[in-house]
Amino acid sequence: MGQNFSNWIDGDDRKERLDQWRRQVSGKGKWLAILALLVGLGLYTISGIFTVGPSDVGLITRFGAYNRTVGPGLHFRLPTPFERVRLVDVLGIRKEEIGFRSAPRHIIVDEEALMLTGDGIVHVEVIVHYRVHNPQNFVFHVDDPTVLVRQATEAILRVQVVRHGIDDVMTVERAPIAMETKQKLQELLDFYQTGIEITTVQLQDVTPPRRVIAAFDDVSAAMHDRERLIKIAERHAMEVIPIAEGEAFEIIEHARGVREGRIKAAEGSVARFNKVLEQYLLAPDVTAARLYLETMEAIMPGMKKIILSHGATGILPLLDLERLAGGGEK
Repeated sequence: MGQNFSNWIDGDDRKERLDQWRRQVSGKGKWLAILALLVGLGLYTISGIFTVGPSDVGLITRFGAYNRTVGPGLHFRLPTPFERVRLVDVLGIRKEEIGFRSAPRHIIVDEEALMLTGDGIVHVEVIVHYRVHNPQNFVFHVDDPTVLVRQATEAILRVQVVRHGIDDVMTVERAPIAMETKQKLQELLDFYQTGIEITTVQLQDVTPPRRVIAAFDDVSAAMHDRERLIKIAERHAMEVIPIAEGEAFEIIEHARGVREGRIKAAEGSVARFNKVLEQYLLAPDVTAARLYLETMEAIMPGMKKIILSHGATGILPLLDLERLAGGGEK
């Protein structure tokens, strides 16, 4: 083939053929260049077509400044470098772990997990779920959302934990601490306009530090024994107290009966005294003599008595009290 081309060039009409060939190549080259330019321009224009997923939104920047937000679907933007697009998932729930890492295997991060309480140190593992509710703030105000959420959660959680004792953190205050942490964390993220919404804060694991967990188990066992003995004492009290209350009620009722009896007896004595007083006022001498005789009979019952009248002279008049009373010998 090379030899044929050489023979073609070496011919008589070599110059004319070369000129013709150059004209043909020059004309075709112009059209090829124009075609290539059009194809490149078309490809460059088509590069501005993009798709936004169903859970995403697209943030379009023009020369680096925010321009507009587009939703799911097929859209067009000016090709690079005029406009660029950043896709942000606004429906997906994101997760951050504090105090541990679950992937690829469970690893404890002591510098995050160990927290100071009001009376000791506790190991806390936390899971934070969040989503993007303001994609514009999320993209332009947050450099690294993972670091931001972890550090903010850890800082707020430490403030909440230190306000309580270790027993409360592991038991009754566990849920309130999680709720308070979620509220304070959301307030902090809103203050810095991060565009992040906290959905849940879960205290995954709250235990004593690994070095003292054996001693803490002993203390916990002692506390369980105390609770068990308290319950035994309470059951015994429930059995004994009703019996004691019944006996106390019986004693009180008996005392009330005695009191009422004595009150009635006293009232009867007062009534008898008032009767005697009325008789005394009507006949003082007779009443005084009768009271005297009744008193002597009460003092010396069953005995023979001789009563001497005042002013008696000569033979002493005798008064047999037993005959007057209707009994005894003459």
